[in-house]
Amino acid sequence: MLTFLFEDDFIVERVNFVFCPANAPSLPRVLALQVLFDDSRAVASTLRLFQGVYQMPAPINPPPDFKPQLMYPLIANLPVTFWDLGTVEAVYQPIPGKALIRGQFWLTAKNVVRECGDIPQLPNP
Repeated sequence: MLTFLFEDDFIVERVNFVFCPANAPSLPRVLALQVLFDDSRAVASTLRLFQGVYQMPAPINPPPDFKPQLMYPLIANLPVTFWDLGTVEAVYQPIPGKALIRGQFWLTAKNVVRECGDIPQLPNP
């Protein structure tokens, strides 16, 4: 589905699913997904495409005490964009200097994070 959605603007290189741990009180559930993609063929900036084509709202400007839903494996000293979509948190970070993976995009279900308890290690880009 993501490859279809991103097919004209981004080349999806890998999709990682993060599940609640096996000892979580509910059935195994996806709590987040990470999309690693190449935006080198995009006709506009990735942020402009996310907001214009993919209808993302304006990103939030997190206050200094902001705590994301997960400890995302973000690369230090690179910009990060957060969106609050109500029940979902979205995160985008460009990854310069790599041949095939030039950005990572996360979607995290806030209610599933609260239900999961111990969160597993998240995959690095």
